Amino acid sequence: RCVMGMTSGLASHESRSLNFNARRLMVSLAGSRRTFRWGREIPVALSLPRSLALQDPWVRLFSSLEKVFLLCFFGFDHVGWLRQVSGGLRRGVRNIQRGLKFLAVASLCGCLASALLLREADSEEGNARERLKMVRNGLMAVQAAHLARWWETSDVFVGLIG
Repeated sequence: RCVMGMTSGLASHESRSLNFNARRLMVSLAGSRRTFRWGREIPVALSLPRSLALQDPWVRLFSSLEKVFLLCFFGFDHVGWLRQVSGGLRRGVRNIQRGLKFLAVASLCGCLASALLLREADSEEGNARERLKMVRNGLMAVQAAHLARWWETSDVFVGLIG
C-alpha cells in the first residue's frame, strides 16, 4: 500500500506500471488472506465469557464490545469473500468495507480496554504488554477506518503504519 501511495501521483511509465503491479499484488494478497480466515472467529467467540467475567465494568464493556465487533467483522468479511468468489472481485467490496468499519470499532474498543488495563497493571511486563496492545489496536483502527473509506488518510501513511 505504501508503494502504491508513493507512485500514485507520478506520471512516468515505470511509476504507473509499478503502481498497477503493487495494486494487483495487494488485491491478490487480500483475497488469499480471506481464503484462510475461516475459523478465526471461533477463538474470539470462546474468549467472550472471559471478557464478561472481568472485574472492572469499563474494561468488561470495552473488552466484550471488542469481541462482538470482531465477530461482526468476520461475518461481513466471510459474506464479502463468498460474494467475490461467486460473482467477481468487484461484487463483495461494499460488504468487505462494511466489515472493516466493524474492525475499526473493535480495534478502538481494544485500544480503550488496554488503556484501562494499563492503569491496573502491577508488573512492568504487564505494562509493556498492555502498552503494545494499545498501540497495535490504535494503529489497526486507523488502518481499518482508511480501508473502509470511513476516515481516509494517505495510502503512504497507512502502508507505513501497517
